Amino acid sequence: MGITLMILIGIALFVFIKYTGFIHGNLWTKFIISMFIFTFVSFVIVSAKQGLNFWTFDGLLASLKIYIHWLIGFSGDVGSVTGRIIERVQ
Repeated sequence: MGITLMILIGIALFVFIKYTGFIHGNLWTKFIISMFIFTFVSFVIVSAKQGLNFWTFDGLLASLKIYIHWLIGFSGDVGSVTGRIIERVQ
């Protein structure tokens, strides 16, 4: 399911970029759309790896809890790496 979904998203992105002139658009718009796509794809991947069904309310809540926990861990790791880089530069 995950690979099929990624292929479908890739095809949809190709069609979107090809026929909407997205490449010539505003940088802010590109950033917002890219973040939305990242959030959606990572949410689906995290939910699928945990074997959760996010089409039910309980599955959606469990998926959101896991995804938010994953994002907090990711941002903590980014902060840790950034802090170490700053310490080494000074």
